[in-house]
This record gives sequence, structure tokens and C-alpha cells, in this order.
Amino acid sequence: MTRHYTVPIVEVVKIIDGDSLRVVVDLGWHISKQVDVRLSGINTPEVRGREAAAGKLVKGYVEQWIAEAGPIELISLGLDKYGRSLGLVDKRGPKDNWSLNVILSLNGYAKDYGGGKREPFTGEELAAIIAKLEGGAT
Repeated sequence: MTRHYTVPIVEVVKIIDGDSLRVVVDLGWHISKQVDVRLSGINTPEVRGREAAAGKLVKGYVEQWIAEAGPIELISLGLDKYGRSLGLVDKRGPKDNWSLNVILSLNGYAKDYGGGKREPFTGEELAAIIAKLEGGAT
């Protein structure tokens, strides 16, 4: 049986790219831990190489989403092959629970990803992401 753990994120230390973060989580009892997180189920453009223009815009979108979200939490689904927490980053609230993972996917800023070799973004996909984000889309 796989256990999922939900913990408050008390600090975002670094946004590495659109699907990877370094955060501090509150484990309770005055214990906190810095954790590298890989957003589960999605892949965003890389911030280097041929995907860099779109990747940097998606990273900026994630920075803005986190700044405006208010309290957020990590739902950890396990560890990936690099030892990062594989999970969901959710906005916490009584009426508005939103997953960053889902928002990135629904807006077209991420592709579905189930592990293994990642399918590169096509030029058309990258251009569409750039057009949406430079046009002020949310």
C-alpha cells in the first residue's frame, strides 16, 4: 500500500523550473525539512537549450502562481529516481483547492508525463506556450 503525505509548505526556497521546486515543509512538532519536489504527472519546457524561451516563461508563471496562491501544501506521492519528492503542489483553502500540476496542464504549459524518457516539445508547442504567456494568459 502506497502512502501519500500532505504537509504545509512554509517556504519556497527555489523554483528550479516549471516542474521542479525546492521547498521547506512543516512536519509538525517544530520540525521542518527542505525537500526537492518534482511535480507529478507533468513535464514543462526546460529552462536551458532549445526550450529555454518557453521554459523561462513557464518558470515565471509558477513564481507568480506561488506568490499569489497564499498557503500551499505538498501532497507527496513518493520519491522519483533522483530522490526528489514526487507530488502535487496545492493551494489550500476552504473553497479553492487548486493543484499547480493541473493548472499547468490545463493551460497548455505542460505535457502529461508518466516517467521514463520525456518527449521533447515541438516547435509549435513551444510557440503556443510563448504566445499564451507573453500575451498575459493565465
